[in-house]
Order: sequence, then structure tokens, then C-alpha cells
Amino acid sequence: MSTSTVTCNRAGTITPLSLLRDGIASFDGWLDDEGELLDPVFGRPMQYGTAYHALGRAVLAAYGPAAEAGAHAERAFRGIEAALRHLEDPSGQANASGVMGPDGTLSAMNHRDFFWPAVMRSWRVLKSIDAARASGIEERIRAVQVPEVFAKQPPSNWASVWLAGEAMRRADGLAGPQAPSPAQLEAWIGAFFENHILAERGLYQEPGHPNSYCLFTRYHLAVILEAAEAAEAQRAGGFAGRWKEELETLLLRGFERSLAVQLSDGSLASAHRSTGQSWTLGCQLAYFAELMARFAPQGTAPDAKRHEQARAAARRALAALAMCQRPEGAPFSPVQNVLEPRRRIGYEAYTFDANYSNLALGFLACAVLDGFVDGPILPEQPAPAPPHRLWNDHDPLWRALIHRGPYSVHVNAFPAPVYDAAGIVDITFGPGRGFAWASSVFSPLEPRRFFNPGLARRDGEPGLGVLTVPGQQDPRPIGPFEPLEDDSGVRLTSRVRGDPLGIWDLTVRVDDDGIHVSEITPGRTGPRTMLLPYLRDRGDGQQVRWTVSTPAPQTTVIHFTHAAEQVDVRIDAAASAIIDLPGPFQNRRGECGMLRLELAGEGPELSWHIAIVR
Repeated sequence: MSTSTVTCNRAGTITPLSLLRDGIASFDGWLDDEGELLDPVFGRPMQYGTAYHALGRAVLAAYGPAAEAGAHAERAFRGIEAALRHLEDPSGQANASGVMGPDGTLSAMNHRDFFWPAVMRSWRVLKSIDAARASGIEERIRAVQVPEVFAKQPPSNWASVWLAGEAMRRADGLAGPQAPSPAQLEAWIGAFFENHILAERGLYQEPGHPNSYCLFTRYHLAVILEAAEAAEAQRAGGFAGRWKEELETLLLRGFERSLAVQLSDGSLASAHRSTGQSWTLGCQLAYFAELMARFAPQGTAPDAKRHEQARAAARRALAALAMCQRPEGAPFSPVQNVLEPRRRIGYEAYTFDANYSNLALGFLACAVLDGFVDGPILPEQPAPAPPHRLWNDHDPLWRALIHRGPYSVHVNAFPAPVYDAAGIVDITFGPGRGFAWASSVFSPLEPRRFFNPGLARRDGEPGLGVLTVPGQQDPRPIGPFEPLEDDSGVRLTSRVRGDPLGIWDLTVRVDDDGIHVSEITPGRTGPRTMLLPYLRDRGDGQQVRWTVSTPAPQTTVIHFTHAAEQVDVRIDAAASAIIDLPGPFQNRRGECGMLRLELAGEGPELSWHIAIVR
């Protein structure tokens, strides 16, 4: 069995710098003379894309090919000067930030919170390239009014971003006389821990408990800790003070959480908003690179085991980010598919190529600055799969993740109803593979109804009757996830509120032979249906195909193929009919299809299995 199939869109080797260079170059035609980055669809600046594009250019000027350094430096300076114009004039017109419906109406709001660390990191790089020009930027940095220019206050995840930038400004000695004092910085840090953080669990909380913004906020708090330590070492005025121990605890426990919620292909387990954005892959890269540097032999907290864990996780994230490079030089994708920008599959209302693609690339640039330069050389040296592990995220999250070899499975028992259905939300098969079940499938014609693979009931209806889908009925856990023997999986029993027959018993086990699922709905013994949504087209020119076989009388096998990959789903029941529903369906990975299998026989249980063939 092969676990290292590579279907990324570019030939040859993939390193952090090569991917950054390709991604930044994909926007060469979308910069105006003033340094602003324009969106390829809407033709105007979007949110904070200019600042992060400039950061990518600055890093390429310092670390990329020497022949390109001058052009990158010029564009980086122009981009940071454009970003500073936004920071110097809080009353000025904000960049577009959202699409209000299908007619192209755009909204705008203040997103300057996100500019600050990109400006500071870029200045750090550019001063070593052109000290004279950087000195003019330095005076403008000193003059920025913090926090007046920004929209949010701690403990908002937005505020963690500008606070990271402000921490860097103080550590670099650029805090002017009107800048916040160390005591004020300490108070802002405290607001996160007093309100939204469970440090011992490595968890930053906001409504819906998105994995994306937990990671995002923990990363910026890690940057704040690094800046505080640097300021203390340089006697520039320490500001972690009361919260340093909590920051260190969050860093270590958050590292464990990030290792656990990273799927085997390097992506982030789906949970509420923004999980399918490519910036979550870039943010993982930046976070793991930050920790690699910290745990390195010459780091601030040497730890050989954690250093190697962070390096392996960063390589997985880079492999996933490489899958977001669109074919033929099209703009780097802001989402985890490579469909053309105008198709906008997997986009949320506030997602644009100009901002979120460049946020991902900006995080990649941060990883390079922290020394991550030895990413996977694909396809010769694929990124490693995660080790065997069971992660049981109890109240208030109610999520479980099982990793073994190339397989990762994510079971979400309490999803946000506008983003996912309950049950098995994610299944991935290792780095570099284009086919996966990752986030629930929905139809734009009925966007509030989500589908995961698994059992449905026809409730005695003849033919293609109305289905009852357990994961769509708002099932609530009855007790915690029960770990199986040897931590090979979990069992979860849920009940639909107000339904005496609404019990759903779900068991998921992963071994070397693949993923094994058992679903039981006690008291419901009528006809069974299996719904099997699948990724059909991620935009890489290799559509997923399926065929069916019946190797035994009570067995149906669906063979999914994507380029050189094959994954089989074996259902322990004969299928009297298989319908490939017309949809349309989609999820964050691209255009989807959905098979409806009408199964012979009746009973309360259905067992099915998933395995990699090649």
C-alpha cells in the first residue's frame, strides 16, 4: 500500500522558499503603482492583503534569488508604505471586506488590526536591505497611534494580531512617547487569560470554538511571548510580567492541541468557520516554525523531541499548502481547492484571493524568518504522517480525532449547525493526496443542510422516500466519548432531543487496514440507506471517478480514484440501487457528488470500512 502519492500542481521540488516565490509571483499582475494589491476578481484592494503580500516580498528580497532581490524589495517597500497610509489615517476609507450577495455588492470595515505585525516584520527585513529608506518607515512606525487606529480590543482574536505587532514594536525600541506602557500591554495580555483561554487545555475560546481562530490567536500570543522575552533580555521594558507563566503554559499545551487537530494531510480538522481557508495551513506553518526555533538546541527552551515534532508537523502543513497552488500560474488559492477564483467554491463572504491567499503566504514568510527552510522535497521525500494518537476533546468541544499511519478521522459531536453536520466530518489519507473527506458537504440550493458519509433511514417509506439522517437531527452526546481498547478509536452515543427513538450509537476504529465504522439506531429496524458524499473536482484537472463491485453477496464496494490514488469504501450490505445525485454539492475542498445507496435487508445497524488501495 502506498501512502505517499503526490498530486500537487507544480513539478520538481517544494521548499518553503520555492512555494513562497511561486505564490507571490502569481499576483505579479495585480499590484497598482501605489503598492496596493488588487483582487483578481473585483479589481480593488481587499482588507489586509497588501501588508501580507509586502511581507512575502520582503522575505524573498532577503532570502530568494539574488537576481530578483531588487524588484521584490521595491514592491515590499511600496506595499508597507501603502499599509502605513491606512494606519496613519484611521478615518480613511477601509478596504473592501465582504461580498453582500451574488450581485457583487461589497461591504467595508476597519481591518487595520491585521496590518501591524506584517508591517513590523517587513521593517525588520527591509532595514537590512536599504537602511536609508527603512529609516523613513521607522519614524512613521513610531508615530502610529495604538490602540486608537484599531477596531477591536482584547480578548478578540483580532486584537491578538495588533498586540503582537505592538509587542514587536516595543521589543525593537520603536515605541514612541505616546505608545502604550508595559503595564498597559500586560493588562491587554491578561484580558485573554481572564476571559477566553483555558491555558491547561491549550484552548482559546470564541463562539463556535473554531479550530482556526484558536490556532490564530495562540500563534499571535506566542509571538507576544517571544517579543516579551526579547524586550526583557535587551532591558527594553518587560511586559509579560504577571502572565508569563500562563503564556508559557498556553504555548506548551497549545502545541499538543495543534499536533492533535492537524489531520494527516497537513490540514486542520474542520470545526466552525474558516477551517477550509489556506491561511490555516500557513498559520500552522508559522506556529510550528516558531516552536521549532524555540525548542532547537540554540533556542530559548531546548527540547529535542518537541523540536522534531514541530518540524514534522510543519512539513505536513507545507505539503498541504503546496496543494493550494493553482495550475498554470493562476493566483494562489485562499481556500483548500484550486478551482478558478470566479467559481468561489469554499469561500466565505469575507474571503478574497487578494487578502486570504496573501495571509497564507505571509504566514509562510514568517516560517522562513523563523528558520523553516527544509520542507518536504516532493515527491521524493513526502512529509511524514502523524504518529498513532487518539485526541478526546470533551466538554465544551465534544470532538475526537484518531490518527494512525496515513489515516486521520475527526468525529464532531457538537458542530456549529451552519458549518457542519454531526458525525464523521473529516477523513484524510496522508500528505500530498488530493482526495479526502474534509468538511461536510452541502448544496447551495439548501445551504443549511449538511451531509457526512454514513447511515440514513427511510422510516418504512417505499422507493426513494424521505430520509432521516442522524447527523442532521441535532444529536447531543449522552456521556463522553468512550475510548476503545489501545486508543484505536472511540464510541459515542447521542440522542435527538425530544425523540425517544432518536438514539445514534457511532463507533469509529482505525487500524493498519483502514477505518472501521459501526452505526446503530436502536428501535429503528426499517430500510437502510447509506449517503456517501465525495469530492468530485478540486480544480487540479483530475476529476474523481467511482466504480462499484460486489465481491461477496452481502458486500458493496465503491472504488474512488483520483489520478494515481484509489480509496475503497466497503459497505457490509448489498445495494439494490446506487444513485449519483445531481446536486449541485460542494464543500471546502471543491465540487462534490453524493451517492445514495439503497441497501438490501433491514435492521438497526450498518458497518462500513474505508481503506487506501494505492
